[in-house]
Amino acid sequence: SLGSLSASTFVLTFDQGDKESYYDAGCSSLTWNHDEGYLCLSGGVEQTILMSSYPTMPVVSPPQPTAQLGYEFTVLENCYISGFARFAGAEGGNPIVRLWTDDTGEFLGGIQYPWIDIAVGNNAGWSERSIDFYSLLYPLTKGNIYWIANVADGQVGHLVGNLGASAVSGSDYLNITTPWGFWYLDNDERSPGNVTDPTANLMYIPFLEGVADLKLNRFNAAGSIVTKAIDLGATKIDISAFQVIFQTANAGTGFDEIQQTGFLSYDIIYDAIASVGLTPQCSSAFGLAESDDNIAYSEYSTSTFSNISKRYIKLSCEMNTQHRGITPILDQVVIDYNAYPEAIDSSSVLPSDGSSISAENPCFSWNPAFDYDGDAVTYTLSLSASQEFGDLVFSTTVVSIPSSAEVVVNYIDRLNPVTSYYFKIDMQDANSAVVAADRVYSFRTPDVTPNSPATPVIFSPKDEFVADPNPLFSWSDFYDADGDFQSSFWLRVRSATGTYSSGNSMDSGEVLSSENEWTPTGWDLPFGNTYYWRVRVRDDTGFDDSWSEWSAEQLFIRIPQAPSGVSINLPQGETQIKNNDTISITGTAEEGTFCVILIRDQNGRALYDGITFSGLSVGADGLIDAQVSLGNIAVNYRLASQIRVEVVLIDPAGHRSAAASSAFVVFKAGKEQATIYDNLMTPPGVKPVTIRYELPAASNVTITVYAGNGTLVKKITDNQFMPSGVHTAEWFGKNASGNPVASGVYSIHIKTDSYSKLLKAIVVK
Repeated sequence: SLGSLSASTFVLTFDQGDKESYYDAGCSSLTWNHDEGYLCLSGGVEQTILMSSYPTMPVVSPPQPTAQLGYEFTVLENCYISGFARFAGAEGGNPIVRLWTDDTGEFLGGIQYPWIDIAVGNNAGWSERSIDFYSLLYPLTKGNIYWIANVADGQVGHLVGNLGASAVSGSDYLNITTPWGFWYLDNDERSPGNVTDPTANLMYIPFLEGVADLKLNRFNAAGSIVTKAIDLGATKIDISAFQVIFQTANAGTGFDEIQQTGFLSYDIIYDAIASVGLTPQCSSAFGLAESDDNIAYSEYSTSTFSNISKRYIKLSCEMNTQHRGITPILDQVVIDYNAYPEAIDSSSVLPSDGSSISAENPCFSWNPAFDYDGDAVTYTLSLSASQEFGDLVFSTTVVSIPSSAEVVVNYIDRLNPVTSYYFKIDMQDANSAVVAADRVYSFRTPDVTPNSPATPVIFSPKDEFVADPNPLFSWSDFYDADGDFQSSFWLRVRSATGTYSSGNSMDSGEVLSSENEWTPTGWDLPFGNTYYWRVRVRDDTGFDDSWSEWSAEQLFIRIPQAPSGVSINLPQGETQIKNNDTISITGTAEEGTFCVILIRDQNGRALYDGITFSGLSVGADGLIDAQVSLGNIAVNYRLASQIRVEVVLIDPAGHRSAAASSAFVVFKAGKEQATIYDNLMTPPGVKPVTIRYELPAASNVTITVYAGNGTLVKKITDNQFMPSGVHTAEWFGKNASGNPVASGVYSIHIKTDSYSKLLKAIVVK
């Protein structure tokens, strides 16, 4: 039976349940032995050779001592004994049937002494004994003479024979010749004869009855397996091993050796069998037929094979023996194999055969080939402009596993337009089974002119000032309508007064890069100049049209770099600005520039009054040594609580660098929290009195004006919430109704959450 059929091995086992399925009893002597569990030679198709003595005579009592009564016969065809029968009278007797032969080729020394005794039984009437071939071995050979006899026990009344029985049957299995007729052997210890005189000890007794009957079987070859289809699941497999396990038909003996004389042939040597004194040999040969559809099969082939190229097979086994009764029994066949990958479904292959594609860089794809073993499959894709594949345009390998849904190969280069190409797909599984491509596919590339890359657009620098002498150049992302990729770029820079071939121009040459930005090294563009630049890009096809057009020019102005190492310091020992302080400024800058120094208050307003500068030019050594005299800054800028010093470099063309800066706190004498300015008002309403006050923290503020007699004149600020910092308020010498006040001394009262202060103002008309 088909015990298993799995990837890489199938096992064919014969057992009791499958006997009828795999053995043809009609063409073989093999029958099923249910007790032993395998096929053996047992009683099969039988014929009774002799039914009675001849001629018919009255029954006689055998003389004393015990006598033997029998006949001789010549075997005309190979066969084996499957049973004996004899007749005894009412008293029974003669339980022994004996067989002799002088065939020394069949039995060493012949069966002469001791002869073979077969116990039939001493019952009255007919007694039969079927020979258990499993334990007894009595083959008969064509052309040999045998003697068979009933043994009389010498007891009166123990009659031998079958009175009135029919004569010899007309068997086509065995013919009996009786050159000496029936005979009587007068000594039960003697054989019928010997090699020299086969008739020795024989006496012709024409009237004595009682010859034993003999049942014989024709001996056939061991037979054939009834071949049933085995579905391998694969259309081609590679056979790597063909192992066969045999048994012997005689369970009492084993066998010493199975020798594989060919891939499908075996010689079997059995142990010597004591009952025959021989070491018999058997042989077995297998045949294999194949089919695509399990209907039409090839003839059975017994030649060596390593590949099965059809999905269905039938395996036949012919077993033969050089000795009757010793038969090889096939127990199991184990075949190790590797299934080849199945053919690729051509309808799944892209580009499809004979198609015209729309791009010059095709994508190849196909459904994975089924591999019955579940092996991974390696595909080799070969692409050529020739059907002979002499020169390959492209070749690559790709692997699929059983779970793969699709196999894909991308061809990233560009094929020539309007050209026919051919490709094929070879396969090899993980166990080295190679399947050559079963067909060649073709396609044609489109009639198109390759597109050049899009002209890049400059991003930076563009209409701007650039301080870096080696600036970062950037442009738009690469785009190509063909789907190509950027392989390189080329960038050029010229001065406003020169060309791209002038001596002071800069040229990168072709730079292999897929980036859209680049920083040169060592260009060191001088400041003070206006520059123009452009760039172009190239795709990765290598064709003549692979360069884009040059981009539109864009300009940038090289300005000085910001001063470096700038130090802005108050006079030694001071941490806050005081009136008439001088700030010193040092650092480095590009030669030929000069400094512009700006002073701003805490609100970013520029301060100029009373402030002077010196040492603004940068020397040939690139050092800055400038001074700023602040004058009476606390008076000139009463509201300035902090100043910021900014240092900017300017080249001769007026281009400014980025600024370096530093901030300082302005020191106020007495650290007054509130101060009044312009407190002499002549006449009132023209120039106001300014009240300056500081809040250390956010606070509600009330500012009121009182006359000399204490009368409330006006509330300038009435409990208004103000943030921390310096604030100012103004009084124009008018009362709450908006009318000018009279001449005199007025008190201005400032009240906050943290302090209260009284200031004086004078009005003169």
